[in-house]
Formats: sequence, C-alpha cells, structure tokens
Amino acid sequence: MIAQLTASRFSGASVAKNRVLGCLTILFIAMGLNGCTATSTPSQPPSVMMSQVSRLSANGTCYDNLFSETCQGLRALKAAGFSNQEINNWGQSGLAVPEAIAWHEAGFTSVDFQTARTMNFSLEDATKWRNAGISIDDAKNDLAKYPGITPQEAGTLKNHGIVAKDCADQSLSYQEALEWKKEGFLCAEAAPWHAADASPERAAEWKAAGLSPDSYYLSQDGVSTQTAANWKAAGVQLGNKELVAALRAYLSKGYPLKKAVYYASRGVQPNQVAEYNRVAATCHGSYKSFVELAYMSPFATKGKCFNLYPVIVRQWLTSRTALAGVGGLSALVEFNIAPTSAISGGTFLGMGAYQYSSASGSLETVARLKWLGQTVGR
Repeated sequence: MIAQLTASRFSGASVAKNRVLGCLTILFIAMGLNGCTATSTPSQPPSVMMSQVSRLSANGTCYDNLFSETCQGLRALKAAGFSNQEINNWGQSGLAVPEAIAWHEAGFTSVDFQTARTMNFSLEDATKWRNAGISIDDAKNDLAKYPGITPQEAGTLKNHGIVAKDCADQSLSYQEALEWKKEGFLCAEAAPWHAADASPERAAEWKAAGLSPDSYYLSQDGVSTQTAANWKAAGVQLGNKELVAALRAYLSKGYPLKKAVYYASRGVQPNQVAEYNRVAATCHGSYKSFVELAYMSPFATKGKCFNLYPVIVRQWLTSRTALAGVGGLSALVEFNIAPTSAISGGTFLGMGAYQYSSASGSLETVARLKWLGQTVGR
C-alpha cells in the first residue's frame, strides 16, 4: 500500500514537472518567434518577397502567423545582419529574401542594387566591377561614356589615375587614354595636344621644351622642336600665326633672329624696314595717340610724334599740304610726298601750331603735323 502511494506521488510530480517544462518551452518558442531573435533559422531562406516581409517588419517584429514564410523570412534577414531600416529599404527591390541576402552578404546596399538594376547588372556583374575596384556608380558612369568597356579595362584606367569620364569627354578612346598617360598626360591635358594632331611622344617632346599645343602646327610645317623653343625664348608668341609668318619672312631674308623678332613683333613688313627706321630715328621710340593730341595745345605738339588713323583730307592748300580731319579734330598736314588716296594715316611729327581765318572770319588755331610714313611707329 505504502509502495503504491509512493509511486503515485512520484508519478504525479513527474507529470507536473513535464507540464511546467512543456509550458516554458512553448513560451520560449513563442517569444523567440515573435521577436524574431531565435538563433535557429531555416537552412534555406523562404522565397518570400522582400515587399511582404518589409510590410510586417516596421519595428522588427513579425505580427503574422509565427510559422508563416514571412516570419521565417524575417528571421533569416535578421540572422544575415539586416537592420530594420535595411529591411525596409530592400522592400522596394522586387527581390525575394534569398536574393536580397545574397546582395547584402556580397557587400552591396539597396541603393547599389537599384543602380545595378538600371544597367541590367546581375550580382555576378556587380561583383566583377567591384573586384576591379570600381563602384556601381562609377561603373554606370564609365559604361555611359565608354559602352562596352570591361571591368578590367576600367580598373586599369583607375589604377593609372585616369577618370574614364574625363577621357571620353575629351574624345579619347580607352587605349588612347593609356598611351597618353604613359607619356605623363592625363586626358584633360592631352586633349589640346590630341586636337593639334600630336602623338603622345611628340607632345611630350614639345612640352619638355616648354612649348604649348597652340604652337604644334610649326612641327607640321617642318620647324624643329629646338628652333621653336629658340623662337619662344626670343619673345615670339608662337600661337600668333601672323607674327610667326612675319618672323619667318625676315629669317628667310637672312635677318638674325633678334632683329627679325624686333621688326616682326612691331608689325613691320620687310619692305617697310627703311621707312620704319627713319620714323623711329625721328621719334626716338616715343609715340602718342589721338586722345593725347586731342587734349594737347597745338603749340605743345612740336617735336612729338603721333600715331593717327584715320586722317581725312578736307581741303587742299598746296600740292602737299591740306587741312585734314583727325577724328573730330582739324589739323594742317604736310605730306613729304605727293599724297594719294592710299594714304589714310600713319605716324606724324608735330610742328607746332597753325593759324588761319575761317570762312566766318574767326582765327582758328590747329596742330601742324608732318606725315612721316604709313608705318606706325611702336
């Protein structure tokens, strides 16, 4: 009898214990599922859409059936390290949970994925670009400028400090960009040389001599790098083709470089040298303008030289003198040759004042000028 009671007591305690353990187990499971913190997840995340999961996970808690695919998907995302915000961000991706996890574990954000999708990139494509050192955004820019460029090619450009977009904007191909970089040119610097039809090697030679792209046309005219450098050192603006043409005309006539530069830079043609020298000797290299003449007393003009254009004859006084209009001024002009219609201005020497009676009988005083030549002194 005692044995039966003892057995019965132990049997009742065991049942009660089992009931308690069972309730605790159910409670723990419920807590784990409801809070999505359970450490165990399905071996393969369910293929539920991210949009479904994100709608049920505004605060990271699943309010659906605890054993539904959405809750299983949420637990899988949490186990993969997704924050609540990231789950919501991926909700618009159009991906299933396993796909989102794959992109996430590969190191890509939802923004990266959206950019990749505009280029029809698979995860494998995106990974190739990233492994080449190119971000998704840069890949998009590179492909927009260089359709067909590979991740390896884009990575090579980047490793050389070359921005593909800059090169494409300068109409340089991928291979040309590398060739120019080999000679020390980034694309923006290479562009004007490329436009001047210089090769990277020739451009590097001219640049080393201190020459610029606007002078490279001389190379195509047979001028050596050293000769062009000598002209520049002598003060010639090589980009001024008119000046360079005048310089070459002087050099072809045997003028030494210094004299050739002197006359060419002053706009003097070879057939004007004698006249220019005569004018320069008279004026001692000092020339005044029309504005200075306008504000100067006619009596103060004596001995001063003026560069004046245009000069229009109003009344001939003799075969070589005339009252002429200089801008809004009147002056007596003495020509040292019989003037022609071709004479419209030039350099004039002030001879003082000239007085005459006007048609109204008043005494007029104007500057008296002697024409020295059409070559303007400088």
